[in-house]
Amino acid sequence: MSGGGVTPAAELGLAAGAGVGETLALLTQAQRLADEVRRQAEGDAAKAFEQAEQARLETAAAAEELRQLTEQIDLARRETHDLVTRARAEVDTLIADATEQAALIRGQAARAAEEALADAEQSCRALREETEAAAAATREAARRDAEEIREQATAAAVEIERDAARLTTEAEEAAQEIRARASADAEALTAATRADVDQRRQECEAEIARRAAQASLSEQRAADKVSAILADAHTQAEIQAAEAERAAAAVLSQADEHFAWAQVATRGVVARAEAEMALRGRMHHLSTSERLHRVRSRAVILLATARARAAHHISEADSHAGRLREEAQAVLASARSEAEQMRAAADRESQTLVSAAQGRAAEIDERAARRIEEAERAARLVRERTGEEAQRMHQEAYEYHRSSRLEIMKLTQQAQERADRMHADAEAATQRARDEIAGLLAQRDNISRQLEDLSGVIDALSIPERLPQASGAPTPLPTDPANGTEEQG
Repeated sequence: MSGGGVTPAAELGLAAGAGVGETLALLTQAQRLADEVRRQAEGDAAKAFEQAEQARLETAAAAEELRQLTEQIDLARRETHDLVTRARAEVDTLIADATEQAALIRGQAARAAEEALADAEQSCRALREETEAAAAATREAARRDAEEIREQATAAAVEIERDAARLTTEAEEAAQEIRARASADAEALTAATRADVDQRRQECEAEIARRAAQASLSEQRAADKVSAILADAHTQAEIQAAEAERAAAAVLSQADEHFAWAQVATRGVVARAEAEMALRGRMHHLSTSERLHRVRSRAVILLATARARAAHHISEADSHAGRLREEAQAVLASARSEAEQMRAAADRESQTLVSAAQGRAAEIDERAARRIEEAERAARLVRERTGEEAQRMHQEAYEYHRSSRLEIMKLTQQAQERADRMHADAEAATQRARDEIAGLLAQRDNISRQLEDLSGVIDALSIPERLPQASGAPTPLPTDPANGTEEQG
């Protein structure tokens, strides 16, 4: 054995050393594999955590989208409020029966609110049932969303009911104002018509009184004129009679004077020539008597002529006075007839004005009734359109909310499914890592048992060599691979 250079114990030691080296290399490789598996498991866990974080971010994005949808619902509600405001501005010019509209809107709003609330509760229950296995943060977010949706639905219902009540109140106030305005206009028009009729009647009565006064004045003037004419005629007749009497008296006075002069002359002639002219005196006396008789006859003729002329003047004055009286009576009759005609015309005009006023009042009443009917039709049309528009908007909002809720639920379900898949993948990767680690541990235990067996063999082989090495340094024993592996592990 010495010739071979290597003893059997040395060969066995070399073989044992080679087995230990392979075992150590295998343990090192197992440790690296375990570390790599751990790193992969940690990476998979980090990826799973990242995916869970991504799912949480997607859930937050879904919550943000829900908030945006809520804002859009609020915008739709504000647009509904603006539409109701515009409808109220239109109804302000009409007589609106807004009670039915308010009841309709209130009922629709209540039904829409109840449907939205029921749908939200159902959606929340479904979402809560479907996401009970999810993280506590997701459940809390869903609960907060449900509470917010319920509060928003309740606030929307309260807001719509308050708007409907305000719309009803404003519509009733507008209707009362329009009725009061129509009544005031009708009363003002009636008062103006009555004032116009009274003014026309007063003007007609004043005109009749003026015409009657003019007629009375004309009659009085005619009577005065007739009286003046009669007085003038009588005065002229008296003047003419007086002039005739004065003329007759003058003629008689002249005749008397002439007669006296004749007597004086006769007496003178008789005195001077009584003796001479006795015969001539008688003849002269005869001629004087004849002359006196002629003078007296002439005076009688002049007096008769004056009286006849005075009677003619008196007759003409009476005839002229009669004509003037007849003219005055004709003027008076004409004035009375004209006054009667004016009174009748005034009565007819007043009747015409009253009839026109009554017709105008009836026309105003008819126009007011027609406007009220048109306003009622327009109000019903506006109410129906508003109700249909509100119902349509509520339906659209409900559909949009439902579709958004379904989309959110779908996204949440997809996120949950992705999270579940990621969690399952992470658990599977972890389980695989655990299985690999368990296999490696089993392999390590097997290697440890083999090393223990080899250690016993080495101890058994190293006993004869202890005495020669007593003076030298002790040979170090190989380390326990199991302990080293555990320490490295």
